Amino acid sequence: MIRRCICPKLIWVGFLAAVLPQLPAAETPLDILGGPKWAWNPGYEFPGAKGDRRFETVDGRDALVVNYDFTGGGAYVIAGTRVEIAAGASSLDFDVRAHRNLKIVVRLEDAEKQTHQYNVLYENPGQWQTLSLDLKATPPKSFGGSADGVIHYPIRKFWIGIGKGGTALDPGEAAVSKIRTVE
Repeated sequence: MIRRCICPKLIWVGFLAAVLPQLPAAETPLDILGGPKWAWNPGYEFPGAKGDRRFETVDGRDALVVNYDFTGGGAYVIAGTRVEIAAGASSLDFDVRAHRNLKIVVRLEDAEKQTHQYNVLYENPGQWQTLSLDLKATPPKSFGGSADGVIHYPIRKFWIGIGKGGTALDPGEAAVSKIRTVE
C-alpha cells in the first residue's frame, strides 16, 4: 500500500500564491516637472517646426505641455532636462494626454554622451495613456558618444517631444505627466 502525504508546507505555499495579489513593480518618480530648467529644440536640422513648452496642472496632475506646429515644415519639437537614472530600472514610464494620435519622441543621453532615441505611439485621444520604454532592451536608435547602442548608466538627460506624422499636421499640444522609472 502506497501512502501519500500532502506536505502542509506545500499547501501553505500554494494557498499564499493563490490568495495574495501580485505585488506591483516598484516605481520611482522623477521629480523633474516644473523644477529644473528645460531646454527647447524645434528640430533645427529640419527647419520650419514651431512650438514651445510650459508647465501647468492638467486634470489635477503636474504636467509638461508641449505645443507643436509643423505647418511651416520641420520634423519634430522636443524639450529636455537633466535627470539621474541609475542602472537597475527595467523601464521608463510616463503618461501622455493629447487630442489626437501622435508619435512621441524620447531621447535619453547616457554617461558617455550617447543619445538613445525611442519613438512611441500615443493612441488614446482625449485620455491619459501610459507609455513605456524598455531600458533592458537594445535602444531602437543611438547616436553620438561611444556610438555602440548600449546605455551607459547613469542616464543624464531626458528629452520628450512630438514627431511630425500624419496626425500631427495641424498644430496641437500634448501633456506629459508622471515620469517614472520602474524596477
